[in-house]
Formats: sequence, structure tokens, C-alpha cells
Amino acid sequence: YHPSAGYRFMMVTWAGFTSYLPQDHWGRTFIQFTHRSTAYLLVILVAVFWYKSRTVTSDSIFKLGLHLFPVLITLQALLGIITVLNCTGKIPLGWGMLHQGGAMLLVAEMVFVIFHLYKTGGTDTVQS
Repeated sequence: YHPSAGYRFMMVTWAGFTSYLPQDHWGRTFIQFTHRSTAYLLVILVAVFWYKSRTVTSDSIFKLGLHLFPVLITLQALLGIITVLNCTGKIPLGWGMLHQGGAMLLVAEMVFVIFHLYKTGGTDTVQS
């Protein structure tokens, strides 16, 4: 009897180390649950950040970046939903790539907004 009997294994190599990860139903379910939970958390955090940061500064570049946040997180969530809905046992390559590209845009947007927030120092407070 081998401990891996009944499981499909995927070899992962990185930096010269080799390990085996079981690709069973529980693992995929856990990954999907974690991915969705992270998405829900990010949507909530972006909404709170957007709401609280609206009056931090009057810098127009910061405001543009700030208002793109909800648009990009919504686009990213929609791409994720469309990707899952189009799965037929395998992740559709095109939708998966768009979802990955959306994640990169979201990270770039986050860096852009944080950079301009620190650049302005948040000292130019606007009263609304």
C-alpha cells in the first residue's frame, strides 16, 4: 500500500525543491472557498477605503485613482464569476487570463492610490 494511492498528485518544483500536492476534491473546494472569501473581503475593504478617503485630499490625480477603485474591484469580481460559470471541469484559459490581468490592474491601482496619498500627505483636507 502506498500513501498516495487513490490520489492524483501534481509535482511542484521551485528553487530546486520538490513536493507533491494532492489534487483531491477537498483541496479544490477549500481553495475555491478561500478565493471567494478573499474576494468578498476585498470588495468590502475597497468600499470602506473609498468611502473614508473621499475627503482626504483635493488632489485630482488621487481622486481619479480613488474613483477607479470600485470600478476595478467590480470588474475583477465579475471576471471571477464569469470564469467560474464557464468552467466545465477545467478553467477556461481566456477568462482565467482576463481574471489574472484584472488582478494585476487592481494591484497597480492600489500602488498608484497609496503613492499619491503619501505624496500629498493627506494634509489638503476637503470639507464636504
